[in-house]
Amino acid sequence: MGKKVYYKVENKIATIIMDSDEQNTIDGEFIADFRTALKEILNTDAKVVVIESARDDFFCNGFHPDVFLGASGDKIKQNMKDLLILGSEHFFYPLPTISAITGYAAGGGAFIATYNDFRFMSKKKSRIGFTEVHLAMTVPSVALEILSIKIGYQNVIQSVLLGKLLKAEECLKFNLVDEIFDTHEETRNAAYKLAKQIASLPIQSLKSLKRGSQRWINTEHFEAQMEKDLKEVEELMLHPDCMEAFSALKEKRRPKFSN
Repeated sequence: MGKKVYYKVENKIATIIMDSDEQNTIDGEFIADFRTALKEILNTDAKVVVIESARDDFFCNGFHPDVFLGASGDKIKQNMKDLLILGSEHFFYPLPTISAITGYAAGGGAFIATYNDFRFMSKKKSRIGFTEVHLAMTVPSVALEILSIKIGYQNVIQSVLLGKLLKAEECLKFNLVDEIFDTHEETRNAAYKLAKQIASLPIQSLKSLKRGSQRWINTEHFEAQMEKDLKEVEELMLHPDCMEAFSALKEKRRPKFSN
């Protein structure tokens, strides 16, 4: 079986391609493959990274239910911690990043879609949704802090609190994306047009400018806060309501919450 996330480099443009299952869900192997791709690309001549899906209907649909169903508290915390580390490595990546969002991006997939420097989204059957509230779970505050840096506090509240799957026009309104296009093809074309422009620029300047633009962000508290976040994640995700939500998700039915 091939990697669930792989990459290629052509003309100094790296493309990270997500191809895990029919909904591009996340599991431990997906996270490890993604982190490996980010690391290895830095040893190539790439100047920019485009992130896209191998599937039209799903960009990345969050964690697979089996990751959490029946899992121990330690396993739940480890999976979430691994995703948080990936998110931090992604957001603070040394090279410019571009997402071509085609299809659904939900849960952890919504962060993969929005953490990029440039974000292009298709209107065709595409959504971004921070859907954790519908699964009776939470989002670690470190991830929300980074998202607030990216899109602003009020946009985080309106995007995350209700857990809606937002259409492209709504995503543009809440600063989750930069531009929207009618089709998947136009979305990808726009992403690669920009990537080609970036690839023509001097690498030393690109890295310096990106590093400088993030230097003001205080990350010293991230590690300690992450551990506090993970304790809350464990508590909520071991609650019967959360396990019921993931069971319902797997069985494609509505969950029955206790409160």
